[in-house]
Amino acid sequence: MHKIDLKTVEAKKRRRPWVIIFGLLGIVITAQLVITNILASRGDELSKLEAKANEIARQNQNLREELVKKTSLTKINEESQNLGLGIPEKIIYLNLAETVANVTP
Repeated sequence: MHKIDLKTVEAKKRRRPWVIIFGLLGIVITAQLVITNILASRGDELSKLEAKANEIARQNQNLREELVKKTSLTKINEESQNLGLGIPEKIIYLNLAETVANVTP
């Protein structure tokens, strides 16, 4: 038969709580590292998205300014003069009650 050494059994019983504590501590530390890594990568993604949003907002502002410049009355007047259009000397208004043209069958 096998002899059971009581000292060995007692020593193993005393070690069990420490093994469990250190095992749980290792699991907690590993989980903390994983969570920190995930949050750091998400923070980096968020930072890139914020930079992209700022760039798009800046481009949008530039486009608005360009639109205001190109649709100003001064710019439209310049363009019309460049195209040979000008202020008319005489304006003719059509009377819609009169027939201007007829379609004959």
